[in-house]
Amino acid sequence: MTAGIYTARILTQPAVEPLTLAELKEHCRVAEDFLGLTEALRGARGLVEHFLGRALISQQWEVAFDTPLCTVFELPMPPIISVDTALSFAEDETSSAFSSSSYVVDGPGGRVWLKQGVDFPTSLRPYRAMVWTYTAGYGAIASAVPRPILHAIKLLAAHLYENREATSRSVAGESGLKEIPFGVRDLLFPYKVVSV
Repeated sequence: MTAGIYTARILTQPAVEPLTLAELKEHCRVAEDFLGLTEALRGARGLVEHFLGRALISQQWEVAFDTPLCTVFELPMPPIISVDTALSFAEDETSSAFSSSSYVVDGPGGRVWLKQGVDFPTSLRPYRAMVWTYTAGYGAIASAVPRPILHAIKLLAAHLYENREATSRSVAGESGLKEIPFGVRDLLFPYKVVSV
C-alpha cells in the first residue's frame, strides 16, 4: 500500500539553470542581455518541471505524509539522488530517525520502500507523521539533464520571451487554452511522471 496525503515544499532551489543565458540568446538570435530572457528561462524550467513532475537540476525537497499506514512512499519530483533524512513523529511530538538500512530507494521512480520487518513507531500523530528530506534531480550540472528536455526548455523559453502573455492553439478534437506550444509536449512526454 502506498502513502496518500502529503505536503511537499522545495528547501533548496537549483544552483544553476539547465540552459545558460548565452545558449538561449543564441537560439533566439538576440545579442543584448535582456532581463526578459532570464525570466523566460527560469519560467520555462519551472513550467517543464511542473509538467513533467520531475526535478531537473539538483534541488532539496521535504515531503510530509499524514499518518502513514503503508510500506511504500512516492516522493514527488523524482529522480531521487539521495534521501537526506527520514523522521517519524509521535503524538507527543517526539521524533525518531529511520536509518538508511531501514528502507530501499528507487531513485529513478521516486519511491521508497520500508524493508520487511521494519515497523513504524506506535502512536504517530495524524499530521506530518513521516517527513522525508531528499535531494532530487538528474544531477548538479546541465549536461546530466536529457537532451530532449533541454531542447524543450529552449523552445519554451523562446516562446515565452516572444509571447509575453498566455497563448492558445486549437487542435482538432481539443478545446481550451494550451499554454505549452506544440512540439514541446512531444519532446517532454517520454519523461513525464505518470501516477498509477
